[in-house]
Amino acid sequence: MPRQILIAACILAVAATSNTNSFGLLLARAADGLGLSVAALGGLRTLENAVSIVVAILVAPQIDRFPRKHVMLLGYGAATIASLTLVLTSSTTGAALYFMLNGASIMLILGSLTAMPSDYVTGRGLNRVMGLIIGCVAFTSILIAPIVGNVSERVSWEAGMLVSSSVTAIAFLVVLLIVPTYRLDAPSGPAVSLLQRYRVVFGQTPLLLMLGNNLFRFAQMGGMMTFTSTILILRFDMSLGRIGLVFAAIGVVFFTFSAGCGMYLHLLKTRRVLVWGSLINAALMSAVLIANAPLWLTLPGIILIIGLVAAQINTGTIAVLRVSPWARGAAMSWNELAAATGSLAGIGLGSIGLAVAGVTGLGIVLGVVAVLGAIVARVALHLAEYTDEDDAPGPTQVRPAQQGA
Repeated sequence: MPRQILIAACILAVAATSNTNSFGLLLARAADGLGLSVAALGGLRTLENAVSIVVAILVAPQIDRFPRKHVMLLGYGAATIASLTLVLTSSTTGAALYFMLNGASIMLILGSLTAMPSDYVTGRGLNRVMGLIIGCVAFTSILIAPIVGNVSERVSWEAGMLVSSSVTAIAFLVVLLIVPTYRLDAPSGPAVSLLQRYRVVFGQTPLLLMLGNNLFRFAQMGGMMTFTSTILILRFDMSLGRIGLVFAAIGVVFFTFSAGCGMYLHLLKTRRVLVWGSLINAALMSAVLIANAPLWLTLPGIILIIGLVAAQINTGTIAVLRVSPWARGAAMSWNELAAATGSLAGIGLGSIGLAVAGVTGLGIVLGVVAVLGAIVARVALHLAEYTDEDDAPGPTQVRPAQQGA
């Protein structure tokens, strides 16, 4: 993979979830500013995931027919408009429009960005590149969250969201100036209709199993990232500036676990990461959230939970790429569909648990999700007959550098 493209992909990964992470950090402050309860705004945020689901269903079968560059430009453009809409309106209606636009942008961005490495490399090389790129998403927390938190603390939550909009605008320029325009090789034979493309996707049983398995990972991530600031405010009355530093620590661990897992997945093995990682997370949620642990135990517990989920998300994404030779862009769009559906479930159920029993209720809900994730992962890997291939890195049949348009 050309170095400049890899560097650009890492930068784009940092901006991919800028809006989502920033708003998760500001959820309690934004809810107060909009005149809503935290639980109500968390419930409204499910619009983001619902729209992402709809866009994924409509776009996934077609996404490989368009240049990755054009799809990402649309995605980062929508993300920039979304955050500006929220800031300029500062209303419940503006928040709803923000969630809708941002939900569409997430699917477009991650569907194309995470598929791009497989256009260049395969095997262990793909594991390493995917681990690096997915890990770079963590720098949203390492670099952006502290700025967003401190700006919001000193100015306003709207000013914090302006930081996020500037990040997505920079990403738009990076795509425009660096990412090459190339089209994937069209399949031989007669043209495939939209309905036939859906049938091909749904006919890949191993792919569907792995997508279902990934859903539980994203449910945990969605719930934890959305309500981490809420947990720290409700239980420990922590300031947004300090929470921003916590998110930075989360980002460091996220990157370390994702990049490290990609580097050493051939030793760790997919089955162990997905199954045992979920069981460990369930135990951590019981000890930290349900048991009302003190701050010195809560902070490392939350950080470790998110780190383990980061390793699982990276591992599950690689598994989906491996079992979907038909169209990897479509597979990643469906993976984002699983992400949106899982996050929708995680945030929705987390909101209910939080409203009913506070942080303890949130811990119970997410702990159950983690246990179910372990069970589904075990079944999916077995039925899909999935094994970790230890093949050597090398170019795929598609060589974008030679197909510039």
